[in-house]
Amino acid sequence: MKLTDFPKYSPLEVLFIDHSKNDPLDFTINNIILPILQHFNYFVIHNGILLQLHAQNTLLEIDESFKPRRILYRDLGSLTIDNDFRKAGNLEPIISYSIGSDDRFSEEIEYSLRYDEFMASHSFALLGNVLSNHYNINQKIFLIN
Repeated sequence: MKLTDFPKYSPLEVLFIDHSKNDPLDFTINNIILPILQHFNYFVIHNGILLQLHAQNTLLEIDESFKPRRILYRDLGSLTIDNDFRKAGNLEPIISYSIGSDDRFSEEIEYSLRYDEFMASHSFALLGNVLSNHYNINQKIFLIN
């Protein structure tokens, strides 16, 4: 099957789900959201780097069967660095975009912004909107209140 075999103007998430023949919610959670969370957590836990993972910065590499295989992050200009974490892990500090610098918020706020605002509220809510519009899945499960 080729991408041109799918209906015109369907969101990629719908194309992936329909091709997989999996449950839409299971597919989205296991093949998109979980890998994004793992990607985000890897950079936080191993590097003290908070990526700004949202739809504009996060790309999914897909294989020939339209299954997401890898996450690519395309905007290193919007990183937030936890240099206290890096210092505790014997990692070199990265001065730009450092938590606590003049133009940054506190650690708690930065972590919340990166996860709650940019990833969950932007990207996950958009995924939920697609599921709601195309598969009658309640979008509220994707919203952070």
